[in-house]
Amino acid sequence: MNKGKILTITNKIGSKIKYCSKCKVKLDNKNWSKFYRRIKQYKCRKCDNKHIHEWDRKHILTTFINGKETILKGNKRPYPKDQKCEICKEVRKFLIYHHWDDKDISKGVWCCPFECHGLAETLDKNILLGNKYLKLKGKINEKIY
Repeated sequence: MNKGKILTITNKIGSKIKYCSKCKVKLDNKNWSKFYRRIKQYKCRKCDNKHIHEWDRKHILTTFINGKETILKGNKRPYPKDQKCEICKEVRKFLIYHHWDDKDISKGVWCCPFECHGLAETLDKNILLGNKYLKLKGKINEKIY
């Protein structure tokens, strides 16, 4: 891991100027992440927050179990690189992870926050009702055409 030795420059006064190892922004006490300052690695707060967000997106899931908000940890399926919903295949700014097994969060899909996620939630709760609706819809379509 780069501890910033390459990204340290000595200015005319003799003090070392430090730069973020990721985005190359100049580091000072305001934008240098406290955690990385303590372990003497050069990473700014913005890159640190981005890293935390990416880790959470891969491993943390907030859900309701027995009416209580619960945080589950594990490995989710990979986030789609093309930003496409896995159900409707439309490109979205962000996707929500829908899972159906609280013991194994790798069982889930990345989907649209409203349309497809709402559909998945409804079908998970009322799969029999959904099947009845589809059968009824098929019968009605047969009669009309």
